[in-house]
Amino acid sequence: MDNGQQPFYSLGEGARLDASGLIYGAEEISVGHEAMISAGYRLIVTSTVSGIRPKLIIGDGVQADIGLNVTAKHHVELERSVWCGPYVVLSDAEAEYRKTGLPIYKQGIRETGGAKRLIVGEGSYLGPYAVVEGPVTIGKGCVIGAGSVVRADVPDYSVVSGVPARIERMFDTVAEDWIAVESERDVADVLRRRREHPLLSICIPTYNRVKELEECLDAALPQTSMNGLIEVCVSDNASDDGTAALLARYVMKYPQLRTVRQPENIGGERNYLEILKFARGKYAKLHGDDDYFVPGAVQPILYALLHKRTRFLFIDVLRSDGTVEVLEGMDTLVRELSLASGFITSIVVDREAVLRLSEPDRFIGTSLNHIYWLMELLREDPRFALLKLSMFRYAFNAPRGYNYGDAAIRGYLEILRHFAGRGLSEEVYAAEKKIVLDRFVLPRLEMMLEVGFDFDYGGFEAVFTEHYEREPYYGQYLAEVRRIVGLRDRG
Repeated sequence: MDNGQQPFYSLGEGARLDASGLIYGAEEISVGHEAMISAGYRLIVTSTVSGIRPKLIIGDGVQADIGLNVTAKHHVELERSVWCGPYVVLSDAEAEYRKTGLPIYKQGIRETGGAKRLIVGEGSYLGPYAVVEGPVTIGKGCVIGAGSVVRADVPDYSVVSGVPARIERMFDTVAEDWIAVESERDVADVLRRRREHPLLSICIPTYNRVKELEECLDAALPQTSMNGLIEVCVSDNASDDGTAALLARYVMKYPQLRTVRQPENIGGERNYLEILKFARGKYAKLHGDDDYFVPGAVQPILYALLHKRTRFLFIDVLRSDGTVEVLEGMDTLVRELSLASGFITSIVVDREAVLRLSEPDRFIGTSLNHIYWLMELLREDPRFALLKLSMFRYAFNAPRGYNYGDAAIRGYLEILRHFAGRGLSEEVYAAEKKIVLDRFVLPRLEMMLEVGFDFDYGGFEAVFTEHYEREPYYGQYLAEVRRIVGLRDRG
């Protein structure tokens, strides 16, 4: 069919619906980007169609085989990347039958109390001829067996089958594997272990950024759930701008959110260390409060962690081909990432391994103590993983309390110097000193000065001289430093 002729509530780029299908109430049907709906589908809104809001939502990347049948009275949603096998049936309401003597098809829909939403979570699979009926939530990453009838909620990362469907397997965060469950007690035990020992903690330190924090949480929390594998932790560094009130509201709405408030402002770097202690996940994703996940960002992190199993994962947002690569050694880390390894929102670490370090605060004050963590973890296990995926939006707030020369030159080079000859080769260290000037320090300094980025640039030439005056290229680069710093004076 020609998608452009259908007055959908919204139709994403690259969405394809086969020509042979039935649609009623398209004004309240939303189809996401790259969704693919095969022949024989029935997409029907059964209540009055006004076009005010979508009642049937097919998310980005949903794949539906032949014969998908969806009826929505209130709200049916297939989250992104759901796969429906042949002849799957979904309905958020049940047929009325209690008006004895009247044909069932004339009785309409039976109203139920409470939630009136049918949700199929991100990345789930519904097998051939599966039926999901009523106000049901199927979690993320679930498998619904062929021919199953689901009329009750299914927790994240569960396998169910049968009529009525029952849970057969679940992902257990302690075993870090799928395990069989045979009773309600087994299910409750798995859910308890998920709460007490989540696989991943998204760790967000914050200070006086209530507006940015709200947007950050709104991007992260819907990609987790109350019975999933992930918790979200926020450490409030004694904010006085309404952050506490915001967090109190969000904790009531999202059980997977845990918060702690520092009695006084302990600085950003120490707040990251404190939130690692507060978190409970095997892995901790460090996350700036003004960096925002794009939709579909969190699940690839779980995949990379579980299937590569390295001491840390770095999210390479610049080479976004979706692959995960395992590399080895400090030399490789420095060659691959250089100063970009300091982008803290791209870092996921083995939380307990960091806390086991003898001096986890050794380079606090450099603004790059987290690079020290990565290098120390490589001494324990030389392997690390790169997840090549662009997954953030940014507010581009100026970091508070940082001096550019201290962070970009002094802090970074002092950390590298600490490891030179102790896992990092002298040759790579020497080469990196020049590379970091060419790729990061000077280009970014010039860019920030040209756009008037609010940052502390004081003493930059002195810091540069302290660390480079013995290098053969010092004179050449000193002239460039003075040219760039002169932009500030002329501005």
